[in-house]
Amino acid sequence: MVSAGGFRHVNLMKDFFDIWTLSKQYSFHSKTLASAIQATFDQRGTSKKSSPDCFSKAFAANSLKKSQWASFIHKNKLNIDTDSFSSVVEDLRQFLDPVLEWIDSSVVPDFEWNHSKSWKTDDHKKTKEPTN
Repeated sequence: MVSAGGFRHVNLMKDFFDIWTLSKQYSFHSKTLASAIQATFDQRGTSKKSSPDCFSKAFAANSLKKSQWASFIHKNKLNIDTDSFSSVVEDLRQFLDPVLEWIDSSVVPDFEWNHSKSWKTDDHKKTKEPTN
């Protein structure tokens, strides 16, 4: 998803859907997720980039990407709005951008993703809003 910059459309929409779905249904620990993402980057020889182009507003508004998303939704008979691409991209940005920033800074805090669009400290006493 990151290395292709959003232009490998065959699997990209499935990547977006899968990660988005996981982020909506499961909790994630920041250090575990950052470690997994870092290992994937290392294994694939992918350069890291916080806030990749595929999370930008321009990408989310791209008519070709919206069309590919609608096609993916229709082809797979998924029960979601085909016009949802912009909100999916925004949800993914909120979920993954902080993790990519933490990887870049080499300092990954001890946070938990609670699938409500926010990272929280493990003690759940305060919310960490993504800094974007």
